[in-house]
Amino acid sequence: MKRSDSKFTIHTFAEMLEEYMLSIDSSETSSTMKRNWCMKHFEYFSEPIEKISRQNLMEWRNALKSTGMATRTMNRGLGYVRGVFAYANKIYQIEDVSVVVNNYKLTSEDKKEMKGWTPAQF
Repeated sequence: MKRSDSKFTIHTFAEMLEEYMLSIDSSETSSTMKRNWCMKHFEYFSEPIEKISRQNLMEWRNALKSTGMATRTMNRGLGYVRGVFAYANKIYQIEDVSVVVNNYKLTSEDKKEMKGWTPAQF
């Protein structure tokens, strides 16, 4: 259905997230993780997806940096948001405004290998 169709239903980002997760046959654990992350960190979660602009997404992405979240965690969340917009574009022909949202570059701190315990250290 195209936007110009009179039967077109406006979906919120939250509704589109649910549809997207069903389409990728996401496990309940994975779905809950994605849903919770988006509810907590994506400020446009309850907004109609068509009303979210490129500028909104860039401002949100830039503000995300100040949360103190790890780079990999932010990038994972950015991927969730991009996935929902790509799904909305593929199924409902809604413009994919998330193309402007790039991942953060990993810092040298992010790239450090986690130090674990060896069996001998127990």
